Amino acid sequence: MNHQPFETWIFDDSEPSYEEQQSLQNHLASCPDCCQLFENWQHIHVALRQTTLAAPRQGFTKRWKENLAARRAFQQQQTRRLLLFLITGSLLVLLAFIIYLATNISLVNMIGSLLEGLAYLIVIVNRIQRISVILPTLPRVIPLGLWILISTSASMLSLLWVFSIWKISTKGVTQNENSF
Repeated sequence: MNHQPFETWIFDDSEPSYEEQQSLQNHLASCPDCCQLFENWQHIHVALRQTTLAAPRQGFTKRWKENLAARRAFQQQQTRRLLLFLITGSLLVLLAFIIYLATNISLVNMIGSLLEGLAYLIVIVNRIQRISVILPTLPRVIPLGLWILISTSASMLSLLWVFSIWKISTKGVTQNENSF
């Protein structure tokens, strides 16, 4: 027999609607398993509400604060060690790379490659300067309809993104209740 959504209603702390209450009462009258579950849950619920919280031993707060300071110091020490390890590893890799270049590539080839890279960088900077000169004239060249299409598409994508973030943050991840 399918006991959903009755089991969910039994464990739910919120107040069910009148129709849900009537449906649950009818199901409890006809299903001994759910009736037993309901009674057990009621006893557990009462027992949980009647229990008192145990007080911590004397000096708990002081011990906890001291332990917290020690844990933070240990974490900082671990962070420093990791950073030192990464820096040392990076320097060793750089040193190995320099040794590899020095043994496998001639000095003339390295200087030529550096000059070629520098020339390529100058060409790129020159092209960027040309684009910055052309950019102010771009709005007059592109038709109004294309600007409307681009801005509408960007607005719709932004709206879709905001809606997705809102839905995930308010609804959360949905779980399949039948998988339990």
